[in-house]
Amino acid sequence: MRLLLLILLVWGTSAEALTYTKSFSEKELQTRLLKMMPIEKSKFMGSVKLHNPVLDLRTSNNRLTLTIDIAVTAIGGIKGNGQATVNSGIRYAKKEGAFYLDEPKLVAFEINEVPSKLHARVEDTVQALLAKALEKRPVYRLDDKDIKQKLVKSTLKEIRIEDQYLFVDFSLF
Repeated sequence: MRLLLLILLVWGTSAEALTYTKSFSEKELQTRLLKMMPIEKSKFMGSVKLHNPVLDLRTSNNRLTLTIDIAVTAIGGIKGNGQATVNSGIRYAKKEGAFYLDEPKLVAFEINEVPSKLHARVEDTVQALLAKALEKRPVYRLDDKDIKQKLVKSTLKEIRIEDQYLFVDFSLF
C-alpha cells in the first residue's frame, strides 16, 4: 500500500516541481562584472588596464556582449585609451557550482594616441588578458546555503539569454 502511494505521488508530481530556474537581470550581472574589474597586466615595456565593463544581453545565440574601457601606457610616454567589445558564452563548472564567461572573443577594438605600429601588439595583449582573466573568475557561484541551489548544483539543463535576462535551468530529471 505504501509503495502504491509512493508511485502515485511520484507519478502525479509534475516535471515543473522537479525543475529550478535561476534568473539574472542585466543589471545584476553588470554589478557582478564591475566587481571583477579592473584587470591589469604590466610588463617591462608598458601596461594594459581593462575597466568599466558594460554588459549587453540583447545578443543572440546565447552569447553576451561586453564593452570594456582600455588604458595603455608604454615606454616613451605613450598613453592611450580606447574600448574593446567582447562576445562571450557562459560556462557552468558543475564541481564548483560556478558560472564563468566562456571563450571571450574580441570582436571590436579601438585605441587612441598609440602609434599604429603598436595596435596589433596591444590588441593581442588585450585578447590574451581577457581570455585568461575572465575565464578564471566566476561571474556567479551557487549558494550552498540555499537548499534549492545546493540540490540542483549538478543538474544543469540549459543556459539561455532572453529579454535581457540570463536564465539558468536545472532539472532533477
